[in-house]
Amino acid sequence: MLTKFLKRKLFTIYFSKSKKHTFTLVELLVVIAIIGILAALAIVAFHPALAKGRDSRRAMNLKTMTTALELYYSDEGSYPVVVDTNSISSNQGICLEQSTQFAIAMLTYMRNIPQDPSYVNTTYPEYCYWYHTTGNGSEYKISARVESSNYDPASQDGGTESNSYEVFAGNNANQLSRDYILVSKNSDNSYYFTRVGSVLNGKTAFYVMQYEAKYDTDGDGKGNDANTCYVTAGYDTWDWGKTGTDCPSSWSAGNVVSSPEGSPIAGITHIEALTACPAGFHLITNDEWMAMARDAEQVNSNWSNNSVGSGCLFGGNNSTDDTCGYDGANPEKGLGRNAKAKLILSNDQEIWDLAGNVWEHVSFTPSGADATHQELDQPDDTDVTGGNWYEFTVIDSNGAGTFTAGYTDGKAVFRPSGDTRGSSKGVGQIWTRSNSGDFTAHVFGRGGDWSNGAHTGAFALKLNYTAGGSDNDVGLRCAR
Repeated sequence: MLTKFLKRKLFTIYFSKSKKHTFTLVELLVVIAIIGILAALAIVAFHPALAKGRDSRRAMNLKTMTTALELYYSDEGSYPVVVDTNSISSNQGICLEQSTQFAIAMLTYMRNIPQDPSYVNTTYPEYCYWYHTTGNGSEYKISARVESSNYDPASQDGGTESNSYEVFAGNNANQLSRDYILVSKNSDNSYYFTRVGSVLNGKTAFYVMQYEAKYDTDGDGKGNDANTCYVTAGYDTWDWGKTGTDCPSSWSAGNVVSSPEGSPIAGITHIEALTACPAGFHLITNDEWMAMARDAEQVNSNWSNNSVGSGCLFGGNNSTDDTCGYDGANPEKGLGRNAKAKLILSNDQEIWDLAGNVWEHVSFTPSGADATHQELDQPDDTDVTGGNWYEFTVIDSNGAGTFTAGYTDGKAVFRPSGDTRGSSKGVGQIWTRSNSGDFTAHVFGRGGDWSNGAHTGAFALKLNYTAGGSDNDVGLRCAR
């Protein structure tokens, strides 16, 4: 009996104490409601960040596809044409996630077509990558709806849809203009693709910066202003390697970008320029420069009279009417610049600043050239003596030794294709040391700045820089 009594007592005590520590149903419901509210607030708080992350992924996916499409264009001469009745300017297109035709066409260049992070397989998805093209495949547009209301790439891509990130290529190219453009091999520039020893040998195309190199200090892909980190006060170019206020704490090739915004890079020596391009890219070579210049030279719209050789190839102002040149600021930058600062290539790609803005270091490595790309011999005019600016039309010696080594056509090293084209045609001039045994080592500087007037142009060549010299108007351009 005593044992039963003790067990009953202990049970009563235990039950009464445990009862004091339990939650009522109302209390449990209140706790669950609070947890639900906190969870909802957390989701709301993190949603903008998550949405922006998905938008960044969309931009990266479109970039991947544009690279593959340019490779396709290089091989086929057009972009893939899929079933699409819309024009390039429409807002509709083919949902790539659902297009077997597009996937088959791109299989060689892209194993899997990227999928929008919010894609749902429905008849008309709210989120997918929309692609449409002209009937002949000369242009295309890819767009992706974004979720962030303040996603800068969507508002600044130059497209017509404020809530979409849009990428064009062809005559309406916009977003691609912030990066590298494709230069294609054709009958006018094939010499540089077939020349033995050329970096282009065996290729059918190459990529090059659409603008001369700028410096991106904040990682947004756009060039920044030099402010006080300049070579010379009042001349708006970066002073490469400089330290102090407004200068980067350390200079990196990874921050060198192609961008209309920002001050051009200058104050850089040729030796520094040889290693200043981002990984996978190199300082533009003379063969690549000449391939672009010879290509642009044969496009009617680049000439002031809209016919090859008639009027002036848009370049530096030639002390003549502005219809035969472009008297730009020194240097220029930003969006909305005068269209005369660009040239159109035969594949409809736009190249800016080739005919001027800042001089650009150009790699020249024929047989026998030294590691810093300095050459001791120069083309000249045997009728006069001394270092000076000369017209291409009066140069009667194309140079010898290393200067023309590997070139079966001596004039193909630096001249326009038309032997009668001088600065009056806007092609620029050449600075060289004529009829003299005093050949100082030199490297290539091409293009010019606008203050050089008639000296400036797509074929302009300045042969008075040393490998270790720099200036406030000498920058670079990268290619791959």
